[in-house]
Amino acid sequence: MTRLTYFRVVLEMTEQGGVTTPGPAVRDKPDALIDIDPFERPHIPGTSLAGALKERVSETAGPDRAQHIFGHVDGDGKRDDGTTDADASRMWVMNAEMESPDQGAPPTPSVRWSTAIDRERGAARLHTLRGVEMLPTGTRFVARLWLEDAAADVERGISRALVGWAPAIGRGVSTGHGQLAVREARTATLDLGNRHDLLLWLERSGPALVDELTHDPARGRVLDTRAADSRAPAQIRALRATLSGPLFVGDKRVRPAKNQPAARDGDTKALESRRDAPDSRERQPLMRGGRPLVPGTSIKGVLRSRCEFILNTVGIAACPTQCCGKCHTCRWFGQGGGEDASATSVGARAKVRIPDALVDGARMRTRTHVALDRWTGGVSQDTPVDAAIHPPGTRGGKLYQLKAPESGTFEIQLDLKELTKPEDVQRFLATIRLVVEDVNDGLVGFGAATTRGYGSVQLTPVGEDWLPKLAEAKRVLDQWRLQTGGGA
Repeated sequence: MTRLTYFRVVLEMTEQGGVTTPGPAVRDKPDALIDIDPFERPHIPGTSLAGALKERVSETAGPDRAQHIFGHVDGDGKRDDGTTDADASRMWVMNAEMESPDQGAPPTPSVRWSTAIDRERGAARLHTLRGVEMLPTGTRFVARLWLEDAAADVERGISRALVGWAPAIGRGVSTGHGQLAVREARTATLDLGNRHDLLLWLERSGPALVDELTHDPARGRVLDTRAADSRAPAQIRALRATLSGPLFVGDKRVRPAKNQPAARDGDTKALESRRDAPDSRERQPLMRGGRPLVPGTSIKGVLRSRCEFILNTVGIAACPTQCCGKCHTCRWFGQGGGEDASATSVGARAKVRIPDALVDGARMRTRTHVALDRWTGGVSQDTPVDAAIHPPGTRGGKLYQLKAPESGTFEIQLDLKELTKPEDVQRFLATIRLVVEDVNDGLVGFGAATTRGYGSVQLTPVGEDWLPKLAEAKRVLDQWRLQTGGGA
């Protein structure tokens, strides 16, 4: 080792997200927490950064160059003589520390709650409510890495890869979370054959050495991160969804309705006031920046379930369990692990990326609902079990309100960059064409209470009409079925 090339990269989150770790199994607490370093600061593990950068180098310089830099294992890792056939990585990647803000406290993670949907009932699956911590957009991390004994063309390859690099790291990247962008990149070199450089390397180490070298005017060089991205443009298709009525995607937090005093045990006046109030609880929609939010998870779930229904209907196998890893819906939308007990994979990331959507031009309205007694057909008078909302002693507690947008539009983006085979793109778009037909016919809705008048939208392509004609979509699916014999 005679030459070391250092890189210091500032990454900024352009979407909510982050790398998470399992949380404690405690009710009403998040199930996935932002991963932290020993100093309890959010960070990005070096393993995550190295994997994302290797993929980036593979895109810009080819898989062979990526293996040369980041190492590889050929086959089962063994030669005929029993020795290991592998090369270690020439790139060292440190954990990325969160950059300290100039003013104020570090950003506080928010919690996004969601639930799985039962494929048969179409309602929330029991015991699947989950909460995930997310860092806000604008959070910055400092990544530090260095190359050992790299040739000049290898150094230039890393520099080119950093320009325009926009990795998606962490949980939920296929549903619009965890995207980062390079805001600053610096590089510097040490020649350990030089006595002064060797002394500096022996006296310094870790992040301090990288920062000192890359900010040294005599050694450091700032990379132009404003240069055009060398990657091929992402294959993004978009659908405009126009609301045909109320659409509700709820926040887990349930807030007491306005003008209702808090009630404590023994507080008779407060109990009487809440008992006679016409609006005993109000469920709030998910919001971001003052606009209603339709999560990418909700959009993805609707599209996936309808794609499964359509493919199975026309005779093309598609599993409803989201874990076979073999059918096309698992490949398009990701899967959580193989059904085969001998499978070693824990799952696969979706090839189609669907981010969150914000409703534009929303007109908000609060509607009041009440549960009915299944025996009498009248209003249910059962005392609810949620004492935080309905203290003991209140009656008629099944009354609730939903606040939701009743007009407006939102855009569904489908990023098909990872669908590299033309036939995969053709088959996916043909299936989506039929999904659009079902949504526009009112057979499928988004959000909650879709069987009670909520969630109906009309979908139209944004820009040029990239959807195939209905007859062409049917022809593609029929040909697909004949080619595969009904399999995936």
